[in-house]
Amino acid sequence: MARRKYIIGYDVRNIKRLRAIHKTLKSVGTPVQLSLWVSDLNTMELIVLKSKVFDLIKEDEDSIVFIDLGDESVSELSLDFLGVRPLMPKKGFRIV
Repeated sequence: MARRKYIIGYDVRNIKRLRAIHKTLKSVGTPVQLSLWVSDLNTMELIVLKSKVFDLIKEDEDSIVFIDLGDESVSELSLDFLGVRPLMPKKGFRIV
């Protein structure tokens, strides 16, 4: 399956849910900002991740966004930072 690069952002109102989301995303991505992650996922990995995240959030309070940047060859050069630039992964992460 082809891998695609995603930016995943979240706005979670409860600290317990926030930590659970953070832990889940930490297993599949790299933090770009406090609530913004970059991850390379195939279709099945994305479905599994969305399912896990959906089970953690409260739909009427929290928000998660998945932004599809295209195939995994999109490099860090396509992200424009002002200020401190975080270290970005050279290769994608895989859910095991």
